[in-house]
Amino acid sequence: MPDHSSPRVSIVTPAFNRASFLPETIESVFAQTFTDFEYIVLDDGSTDETQDVLREWEQREPDRFRWTSHPNMGQIRTVNKGFEMAQGDYLYVLNSDDYLYPECLEHLVAAFESAPDAVLAYGDWCVIDADGELIAQTANTQLTPTQIIRDVITVGAGVMYTRELVDTVGGWNPDYPVMPDFELWIKALLIGPYVHTPHLTAVWRSHPDAITVASRGRTTANQMIELFDRFFSQPDLPKEFREIEAEAYRNLFIVCGLSLTDAFVPHDGRFSIFDRYSWNQDVTAKRPKLEDEYIAWRNYATRLQELDDVRLKQLDDERAHSARLEAIAASAQSQVDDAQRRIEQLMASSHHSSNASHAQLESPRKRSWKRFFEKFRVRTTK
Repeated sequence: MPDHSSPRVSIVTPAFNRASFLPETIESVFAQTFTDFEYIVLDDGSTDETQDVLREWEQREPDRFRWTSHPNMGQIRTVNKGFEMAQGDYLYVLNSDDYLYPECLEHLVAAFESAPDAVLAYGDWCVIDADGELIAQTANTQLTPTQIIRDVITVGAGVMYTRELVDTVGGWNPDYPVMPDFELWIKALLIGPYVHTPHLTAVWRSHPDAITVASRGRTTANQMIELFDRFFSQPDLPKEFREIEAEAYRNLFIVCGLSLTDAFVPHDGRFSIFDRYSWNQDVTAKRPKLEDEYIAWRNYATRLQELDDVRLKQLDDERAHSARLEAIAASAQSQVDDAQRRIEQLMASSHHSSNASHAQLESPRKRSWKRFFEKFRVRTTK
């Protein structure tokens, strides 16, 4: 038997009024093929029969099951309290309305053992509705850190952390109440690699009361944009992330735009997967796969960008042509002004010369007439 006083894995579940889903969640934990774990459930001030469910499992699994209750303080603070209580080398947050596949822990621990430098392990996962009906099955791939941030990928359910990662980042950040797990995943990109196991590990339940579902729309979009702003505002951000910053923001805005539309939030409240590495999905609901809409949006954005580039080039050419015409016009006007000044100078010079010549021609005549009148005066006097 494994030594459960120092377990390999600690599973933390925050629970608030989840008596209807919680039994299935707990059952999936104790059905694991990997048994070296402890399970901690924290009741966040529930007012339903949640504590009755916890007491029953405390009797059934006294060695590996612990639970505690406290006044309501929210999911993030509850999860962080669970992190502080956990003793395992690996940490897993399991929501009280989700559940695990039997080999989840086995596959995730094996993934860590195959990649000793990894700080986060993730697998494939499914989405179900409140009644347990399958909505989608997601197949992830092995991702690089730049792929994750560039394509706005949320690795989804079935995610395990190293104890070192959680201690380094300080757990979940209360500044992001809608997506504290996504915020931690982004921080992890700068700490160590992710490792993927190509197996179904967990099930995420989509229903109107789920935090992720209830907060969709502007709240989610604003928090995602703020996360990216914080990430890319880091002055010492590695070069490989800086090089994909523009593309990452373009994809982010597409995702945020989809989160504000009925195409992304159907009226029946069901969940649709939007990241490009999750297109291999089996959508049972009879509606177009979001993959097609996402591709169309990205193609449309690319066409707009190309049209903008063409128009900007045309504007630059037009500005350059206009500048050349203005230079030619200015040069021509300068030449006209010079010619006009030369004409005026020549006319002034010609007029002056004409007056001088006229004066020279008239002077002898005046002298001749003067002599004639003088002679005439002399004759008449005599």
